[in-house]
Amino acid sequence: MTERRHPDEGPEDRLDEDDLDIRRFLQKYEVKYPDAREVDRTVEAVKLHMRLDVSRERGAGRRLLRLLRLAVSEVSIVHPSYWMVSLALYLIGFLVGEGGLPASPAQTLFILSPMPFLLGMAEVFRSRDEGMLELEMSTPFNGASVLLARLSIVGVYTILLNSLAVLWLADSSNFSRLMGITVLWLTPFTLLSGLALLAASRWRGSTAVLVTMTVWVGFCLVAVMSPPLMRSLLSVSAVSSLLLMIAGILLAAGQVRGLIRQASEWEGGYGFEADH
Repeated sequence: MTERRHPDEGPEDRLDEDDLDIRRFLQKYEVKYPDAREVDRTVEAVKLHMRLDVSRERGAGRRLLRLLRLAVSEVSIVHPSYWMVSLALYLIGFLVGEGGLPASPAQTLFILSPMPFLLGMAEVFRSRDEGMLELEMSTPFNGASVLLARLSIVGVYTILLNSLAVLWLADSSNFSRLMGITVLWLTPFTLLSGLALLAASRWRGSTAVLVTMTVWVGFCLVAVMSPPLMRSLLSVSAVSSLLLMIAGILLAAGQVRGLIRQASEWEGGYGFEADH
């Protein structure tokens, strides 16, 4: 049988009636919630699943492998200008140093050794400065893991550049000369890296980089303009250099240890503020 409609009844009126019928049905519909025991069983099952997932990643080897895989994937995220600017600094610095103006190659290496790491910290903490850290914490690799991977990238790149500079400056057959130049760049690199990480834990990454680089460049300019001071810096005893390196390593380790601890937690809780 065909439904008869009033001549004045339009399609909009019919839709309104259907909408009202749906609303009445939904108002009468009751959602049956599970009882407390069912909720408890579900929570316990989820906890067991979480413990099993965490146990698979507890091994140091597995965590290291995950970090390496993440670091490889993060290489493409680092802005290309970082690689080019860091390399250009060394090329220009040593070309100028070879000409004797204004610093010798050894002095140039001393000045440039922490620069790639300091510049890279702007990339490392970019997501935190831009308020994107909370989004990264929702991914399988939490925010602490991402920061740790990026720190590894800039650290390895800095060590690679300085090692190539050492091979350029020193005769590989002269072990004492090789070790002397290695200590020469390791001292400012470790000390400045620790100080920069300490600053980044309290300020925005860009601010920490700017302040640290400004202080370091200003100090180096004073040293270059004062040959006795520069000679004193380059001739620091091995014991003093070792103590400075240990201080820098401990300072950096204190900051990085927090990242490692949080990266090992499956939930990815992060101690720094998400948006300074």
